[in-house]
Amino acid sequence: QGGGALFIAASLALHRSTHALGVRWWPLLLAYALAKALEFADAPALALTGGMISGHSLKHLVAAAAIVPVVAAVRRAARSRR
Repeated sequence: QGGGALFIAASLALHRSTHALGVRWWPLLLAYALAKALEFADAPALALTGGMISGHSLKHLVAAAAIVPVVAAVRRAARSRR
């Protein structure tokens, strides 16, 4: 799972494309890192929330939110084409 994140980070560091969609990748990578941290902190997260939600469940919510920078880039591209 970490391979994809490492690939994106390396691509960001090594290559800049002028034809890219304009996705802000760093917020996506930070969300992914937070999701992984929540996965590792499964039991402490469960304890902190009084047994309401586990770190594993929070991981899925944060990982789903990581798509926001991609959606924002698509919306910006669509507006600029109008």
